[in-house]
Amino acid sequence: MKILDHDANLKALGITCSTALGMFDGVHLGHKRVIEAAVKHAQAHNQKSAVITLSRHPRELTAGKAPELITNLSARLNLFERLGLDYVLILDFNEELKETSARDFFEKYLLNFLNTNFISIGYDHHFGKNRSGTPELLAKWCQELNLECYITPVLEIDGEGVSSSRIRNLIKSGDLETTNKLLGHEYLICSEVIKGERLGSKLGFPTANLALDMNLVYPHFGVYYGHCIIANEKEARRCLVNIGIRPSVSNSEKMSIEVHILDFDQDIYGKSIQLSLRNKIRDEIKFSSLDELKQQINSDLKFALTQS
Repeated sequence: MKILDHDANLKALGITCSTALGMFDGVHLGHKRVIEAAVKHAQAHNQKSAVITLSRHPRELTAGKAPELITNLSARLNLFERLGLDYVLILDFNEELKETSARDFFEKYLLNFLNTNFISIGYDHHFGKNRSGTPELLAKWCQELNLECYITPVLEIDGEGVSSSRIRNLIKSGDLETTNKLLGHEYLICSEVIKGERLGSKLGFPTANLALDMNLVYPHFGVYYGHCIIANEKEARRCLVNIGIRPSVSNSEKMSIEVHILDFDQDIYGKSIQLSLRNKIRDEIKFSSLDELKQQINSDLKFALTQS
């Protein structure tokens, strides 16, 4: 998968694309339908598949505050690659893009840059100035130019539509089982390992501390089981993850994410890490003593060792 430079005009290179259009925060099952439609069309017609996404949520600029995101750009790109896309065009939602009309957006990026002849879009996605570009309007323009437009219908699971807002609420509640069901993959955090206070090492359970992005939504404070992949490695390693304020060992109210990788003790400061959370083991609680905390961590580890 290649991230397109804004100077790399595919039309000028004679490349035709099937393109998925959307923000795709979380790349949940509904989003995957939109993207997979473009990938399948490209494969069937010997074309390239592409996606247009944004580096930040539009409401950060239009409303002054964006909803907490499910994925940062790094995680989104990771999930895009899993879906077999050839190209990703990342647009920064700045003042210029904010004022770009829907028609100009359509012509500039979909027609003249990506040379698109098939466009896949979600039933509720809007684009262009004041969100004036609707799926129905896009379909009309495509029909006039003899292009194909596929509008993905709403996907319902358990009687309710799959949406990023629904998934955000599930993440906040710590319900990773339903979160992962709607995502179609395990909840993913892509971050960098930073130096911490080494409190875990003092207890005999070394941890990797992750840099936080306060634009993201994080799970309810607790201990989670998952897997991690360290930069430049392919092996997924089992891990325990504590998300919270560590009330048993710290008086700070500052949230942290600490990852204890099973059967691993190497210096990975400064390295990037892909963290996939499978399920919640327990809430974060304050223990009456460090010995009680150690006993609970050992119990958590015993559970983790029974997992695949």
